[in-house]
Amino acid sequence: MVEETNLSYSVARLQERVQGTRKIDLGETARSRRMLSLRELRMNVVEAKRSNYFKRLQQLFPVQESAETEITDMQIDEHELEPEIHDEDIKLDDIGELKAKEYCEEGDDADEGQPVAKADSTERLYAIMGRGGPRRHNLFPIDIASVFTTHEFLVATDTEIREEALALKRSLLFVRPEGHRVLVKVNNFWATEYTREGRVRHRFSVPFTKGPTVLDCIVKDYDEQNKIPNEDLTYFVIDVLMYNGCMMANADTECRTFFLKSRLEESGAMESRPRFVMVEYQECNPMTMRDAYYRVDNIEYDRDSIVFVDKSASYVGGYNPNWLCWRDENTTKYIRISKNGLAPARVICDHNDRMLKTLDGVVIGQLPKKYDFDRDKITTILIKSVDISTMTVKEFKLPTNACRFDKFNAYHTGMADSLRKIVRRFMLDNQLDLDSEGSYNRLVDAVAAA
Repeated sequence: MVEETNLSYSVARLQERVQGTRKIDLGETARSRRMLSLRELRMNVVEAKRSNYFKRLQQLFPVQESAETEITDMQIDEHELEPEIHDEDIKLDDIGELKAKEYCEEGDDADEGQPVAKADSTERLYAIMGRGGPRRHNLFPIDIASVFTTHEFLVATDTEIREEALALKRSLLFVRPEGHRVLVKVNNFWATEYTREGRVRHRFSVPFTKGPTVLDCIVKDYDEQNKIPNEDLTYFVIDVLMYNGCMMANADTECRTFFLKSRLEESGAMESRPRFVMVEYQECNPMTMRDAYYRVDNIEYDRDSIVFVDKSASYVGGYNPNWLCWRDENTTKYIRISKNGLAPARVICDHNDRMLKTLDGVVIGQLPKKYDFDRDKITTILIKSVDISTMTVKEFKLPTNACRFDKFNAYHTGMADSLRKIVRRFMLDNQLDLDSEGSYNRLVDAVAAA
């Protein structure tokens, strides 16, 4: 009787230690180790940051309610332009960061609660997006990169293809040009081009618009190792965040693309120097998907990938699974083939739980004690093995310099990689998807059957 009592007491104590003392939520732990569906990601990530993102855009590009914001055809001489002065103070702690698992490095000079008074348009951009300004020489690509949408990758595996097909059924598609992403801000008929690193490359006159206009563009400034003169550049516009002081980011994709295409055609931007050309959005169906993949004679630029955007989605920067991307060796010439079977991946260092997580919150391993990650929010690991059927990372290794924050890698986009991107890159780097064309065609067939 005494032995049974002791045994029952021991079992009870063990349960208390596991569930009470440590407070382990086994259900939550299991969920954190699986990849969320696209529908869950869209609800948990995009919708959670919509209002905050729009608020930041309005603070970044304010519009004064006056007669001066009316559209006129008179262009302003560049030498007569004065810096834009805004009377309101900017408090960094009132603005905050984009949440929803965007772990960007904070500037060392971000003094909480310290106002930045009377910032001009350039300094305001740095302040709103969390930096102290160009005078601090703290130029990291956190700011502009967080304004852009970051696409999720399509994998077309047996377990994911049906859900991906259903998402594509409600999408528009366009062929992404080869080149780098830039943000073009137009004010008083003068455009300023910002790179991902937050640097101003150059300014030039444009035939549109007087009010603030913000365009998401892709530009290729090199042709066979020769730099293209600025006046001969072509900016391929893929989306609009604001036009002539009117907020467009909160409109749906169909509205934004139709509106912008008509405005660019009417303004003569397609014939200006540099040119602004709207990429062609099409309804996503099996025919347009095949045309985008196989036909290269009907586009004037080199392809990089095929992008699918949900028709009803607003433009919300950062990681956004409303934007889906297909990329393989047939759509781009920049596919890296791994020589040692390892594929690089950027992951989040969760110091509280000592875990390594993907951008979409999937736990892929533990932080080893022998490495010092105290200063790192994002680090680079090398993927050695992936189970494609279950979409899980089976084995990975840390480089010898993993304790050092890789600014030239993780800071390139300012965020970690999603699990889908990690798996897709591993498949391409190690040629696991030997028939990428066949995988894409299976995706096309799934869209037809959806």
